[in-house]
Amino acid sequence: MKTFLVIGLTVLFTGCAGYNTGRIGHPQIDSIAVATVQNMTSRPELRVELQKGLRAAVQNNGAYKLKVGSSADCIIHTRVMSVETDGVGSAFRAEDKDNDSLQDYGSSIYRVTMQVEYTVLLPGKSRPLIPLTKVSGYGRFTEMGDIEVARKIASRSAAGDVAQQIISQITEAW
Repeated sequence: MKTFLVIGLTVLFTGCAGYNTGRIGHPQIDSIAVATVQNMTSRPELRVELQKGLRAAVQNNGAYKLKVGSSADCIIHTRVMSVETDGVGSAFRAEDKDNDSLQDYGSSIYRVTMQVEYTVLLPGKSRPLIPLTKVSGYGRFTEMGDIEVARKIASRSAAGDVAQQIISQITEAW
């Protein structure tokens, strides 16, 4: 019976030998702030969407505490460089009700692509902790309903995608 217990404990502990516990973020950073997003596009809502997305991503990630201004250990500075909308596909349902109507329903699929640059600075330091880095985020929508409302929702999704990537890169950069 002792032999089985020893073998069982050995298997249990050697199975977890490669795992480490603890933080995955930078060891000297406990908090992070999000500076006001700069928007280089003609769509003013993108600044707000990215700002909200970054704050939510910091809180959801959990590696760092979200603080305001220079009271944080580091500050994320972001700039929305461009946003583009392009078609990525379409879907049609063919009907053979009569020979005159080959397509009675169609939907085009569009993609919003947001290009963002970010850097992470330590308050009072001139050299960045993370140098200027470019990130792209995506959101999709169809032309069903109001196309402008759908485009704004897809832009929010693209901003959220960018925010998740930025926070993941900051957290896992070490």
